[in-house]
Amino acid sequence: MLLFLLPGYCTSAQVKFTASISPKEIGRDEYAQLKLVVENAHEVQQIVPPNLNKFNIISGPNQESGMTMNNGVVKRYIALNFIIKPKRTGVFTIPPALAKADGGDYKSNSVTVRVTAKATGNSQGASAFTSPFSGMDPFAEPAPRINYNDYILRKGENPVDKIKKNMFLRVEVDKQSCFVGEPVIATYKLYTRLKSESNLVKNPSFNGFSVLDLQLPNDMGGYSIEKFDGREYNVYNIRKVQLYPLLPGNLDLGNAEIENKIIFIKAEYANSQQGVMNDVLRDFANAAIPAEGMEEQKVILQNKPTSVLVKSIAGRKQTSRF
Repeated sequence: MLLFLLPGYCTSAQVKFTASISPKEIGRDEYAQLKLVVENAHEVQQIVPPNLNKFNIISGPNQESGMTMNNGVVKRYIALNFIIKPKRTGVFTIPPALAKADGGDYKSNSVTVRVTAKATGNSQGASAFTSPFSGMDPFAEPAPRINYNDYILRKGENPVDKIKKNMFLRVEVDKQSCFVGEPVIATYKLYTRLKSESNLVKNPSFNGFSVLDLQLPNDMGGYSIEKFDGREYNVYNIRKVQLYPLLPGNLDLGNAEIENKIIFIKAEYANSQQGVMNDVLRDFANAAIPAEGMEEQKVILQNKPTSVLVKSIAGRKQTSRF
């Protein structure tokens, strides 16, 4: 991944490139922040992040710039931040990142993170990146008309197919084609008729674009009711961005991935009384159905590939003459 950054700040101090990770010990289902910082550069031309194939990138790269003061000495910096989640337990060393600044090549330090099987409680603000349903009741009013059959698993039915029929991820763009540098708004939406525990495990790559987030990672903006193919769904905005294409071509926006845990009721245990089914929908733990009457399924959903045709500015200028 190559990231081209805007000019930095003028300074006479020596350029410094460092990497840090916080916290240094997390549970498998917790998050850490990787930060790459270039200090005291007139201009940062490029940062190449390290290989993160042992982690899922939940957010990033997010760019920031600013200044710090220590004992009267002012240091200016440009930084990239990543929120990452480990794929398994163990002790992982993230190799150095590379940077090009003021015409020179720099290498950061490596960092190490320990991943344990149990939660450590060290991961601050992890809930901001876990579930788009945090603090919300997907079946509060107004809500789609609930079909109880969506929750009943009959013999011979494939639960994964049933999930995909009632829950899917889509991306919408405000235009299918544009010129280099012309903004495009992309919105990643989760459509669901099921109550689930849903976690964003992979962000889209947006290769070839400069990215401006239009919503914060912990601000899903509530949900709306939309019809799709004649059926009503609760719809959550997972991510909304403004993209600026950097080069011409047919550019793929990349896929988001959401991991979902859904519980079905086996048909032979389903109670015909609506009151019990309401309890099931509200709280499986308190429902009057034994554990053997329920089946838990996990599935990862991703959006279908979406691309934008980006035309060169030269072609636009030529067309405008006639």
